[in-house]
Amino acid sequence: MRSIARATLVALAIYASALTLACSGGDSSGPGPVTPPPTVTLSTISVSGQTPMTANPNAMTQFVANGKYSDGSTQSLSSATWKSSDETVATVSGGGGVTAIKAGSFVISATASGVTGSM
Repeated sequence: MRSIARATLVALAIYASALTLACSGGDSSGPGPVTPPPTVTLSTISVSGQTPMTANPNAMTQFVANGKYSDGSTQSLSSATWKSSDETVATVSGGGGVTAIKAGSFVISATASGVTGSM
């Protein structure tokens, strides 16, 4: 009975060793180094909206910011920070809503992750 138990333990040890080798790529040093995926960063921002806006006070339009990333993907940037170059002519809300104040020229810009785009 003792020899059967010993044979079973030896068989289990061999199986465990084979399983370890199979999972580690064929050697006993374990899996190789894991390479992290490349970091994807915001490359550019494009801003779009209706221009020119009417000179009617309180005329409103929605601007949109889209980001292009280092991996070629694009995404709408709902968390962008918005700015008007001349708030006496047009103001912009946190969500990209632009309100005309008076006739004149202005630039609307959106910033995210240190990258700025404007229109």
